[in-house]
Amino acid sequence: MKVHIHVTHPQMKVDEVIQGKNADEIVSATKSKIAEKAPFAIKLALRGMSNQMFMQELVKRYNSEAKPPKPLPIPSSAAEFLKIATQMGVATILEE
Repeated sequence: MKVHIHVTHPQMKVDEVIQGKNADEIVSATKSKIAEKAPFAIKLALRGMSNQMFMQELVKRYNSEAKPPKPLPIPSSAAEFLKIATQMGVATILEE
């Protein structure tokens, strides 16, 4: 599996292609890449989160900040998260 992660936020920018055997590996690597480029306080918070908490927090923040007409559902799996991340505009699935 190969996914292009492209996050542009006032405090950081991530533009990486991440590869893994499955969605769980992709989410774990994505969390690490974001933590690597994040400011210190965010880095600490991310390191204390499980992958599940990370996925849910990202979608909650997106819903809160972007205020989409229909809030995106909170993911219950890494595969579901990747589909939602494509809707958020922060991921492009290159290979499954």
